[in-house]
Amino acid sequence: MRLAVTGSRQHGHERRVFEALDIIHAAEPVDVLISGHCPSTRYKPRSFDMICEDWAHARGIPVDEYPADWDNIDAMPCRIEINARGRPYNKLAGMNRNHRMLMLGVPHLLAVGPIRGPGTEHCRSLALSRTFEIPIIDIDL
Repeated sequence: MRLAVTGSRQHGHERRVFEALDIIHAAEPVDVLISGHCPSTRYKPRSFDMICEDWAHARGIPVDEYPADWDNIDAMPCRIEINARGRPYNKLAGMNRNHRMLMLGVPHLLAVGPIRGPGTEHCRSLALSRTFEIPIIDIDL
């Protein structure tokens, strides 16, 4: 099975995420993990994406990474904003990544982390849309 994951940048419950993914994997083996590859920040706990990628690596499961391209202000759609360092960035890069991840990654299932920000909710609603109709497992820890 191709399993996509989406969740918060500030998660931190590694052991419980590993346990939840092990249950999913036992029910139907995961062949590939599809991740938005959102890194953790230095101020917050580890991101859900990074924890899920660690789980996959520990089990020898390949990871398809779909990082957001925040610096691409030529992408479509694009909304240019200025970041804290005074540089322009594409505010819609995360949503563009979610669409690309579901379109190109072709997941059979989307696992959604328990802490949900706007990007997570966007990916979840996109998966449920008529365009994709991807089944969802909500991981409530």
